[in-house]
Amino acid sequence: MAKLGYTFYVKDWRTDDDVFELSLAEKGFFRELIDECFMQNSQNICIKIPTFCRKHGINRRTFTKLLQNLSETSLIVLVNSDGSEIEIPSVSKRLGMIEQATNGGKKSTRKGIKNVNNGEKKVTKENINRIEVERKINKIYDDFVKEVKDNQHQGIIEQWYMTLKIKNGALTPLLKGFKVQLLTDSKVHENTLEFRKHFYNYLNRLDAIGKLNEYKHQKTL
Repeated sequence: MAKLGYTFYVKDWRTDDDVFELSLAEKGFFRELIDECFMQNSQNICIKIPTFCRKHGINRRTFTKLLQNLSETSLIVLVNSDGSEIEIPSVSKRLGMIEQATNGGKKSTRKGIKNVNNGEKKVTKENINRIEVERKINKIYDDFVKEVKDNQHQGIIEQWYMTLKIKNGALTPLLKGFKVQLLTDSKVHENTLEFRKHFYNYLNRLDAIGKLNEYKHQKTL
């Protein structure tokens, strides 16, 4: 049976904090590494650097620079410092799903009833996990709102209002919209500082596509 391809989730790609900070060249470089993981069927990949550079029309200096920038994020791990071996932890789960889907067809045909029962258990487990994720998201949200009311983020928030040029009080509905997005994406933060950083990136993305215009001060003639 031919090996299945992988699904690319555009929303997850665009809303990931680390990916959002990458340049266009860095994003393209990272995608090529992800594709290479698929081709080598491993989250640890070996790169023939001269061949890679020739294939993509870049020199060794550009390769090293792009690699260095990516290694400063949580997206890749340099097994070898020169980039000849790289680990991309995030692809591990996806490769497992591909392997299961590729090799599991005949088993599911022979043991249909058993697989249905297992599926019911899996759905129940996923529901429990979903509830736990929502609980964590709501808790961090509530903690952040409480800290804001206690003026723990006052300086940063005042700077946001000035930088984004939005009306007083506009962050309240925007924060609620951000919470909805987190619940949709099942995105959990470890603490309120991480939550705050993601919220600001979210605001910048909205501003970049014009969705903050309704919250901005109207220009006077």
